[in-house]
Amino acid sequence: MSETITQLGTLLLPAIPTAALFAAVWIGYRLNLHKLRQSSGEARRRLAAIESTLGNLQSKVAAIDRESIEKRVRATVEAEKVKIVEAAEREILAGVSAITPDFRAYATDMAVALAANGLRVDGWTDEALLRSIIDQLGLRGRN
Repeated sequence: MSETITQLGTLLLPAIPTAALFAAVWIGYRLNLHKLRQSSGEARRRLAAIESTLGNLQSKVAAIDRESIEKRVRATVEAEKVKIVEAAEREILAGVSAITPDFRAYATDMAVALAANGLRVDGWTDEALLRSIIDQLGLRGRN
């Protein structure tokens, strides 16, 4: 029987280091698996933080784009206003230039007529004459 025990010991002796090695590998595997899970969780948290930051940046960029578009629209509107005002001023000057010879001729005719009649023109008469001229020019402009 001692011979059997010796033979059994000889068979089991190499199995003990193998079992210990297997246990050590298994424990190392479990530790690495645990570390990987922790790292994976940390990576997910960082990814979520990055995605959140990216979302915030995208909304900020969109806001900046809207502001930029609004500024360009305002600048365009202001430029158009300036062009419209300048065109209106040119039209008014052209209209005044066209009326001025008629006004001068009418005023000259009135002055000559008043002088021929020997009338004195006071403030009230001057206002009445000016209103009459404006009314007549207004009627001519409508025709």
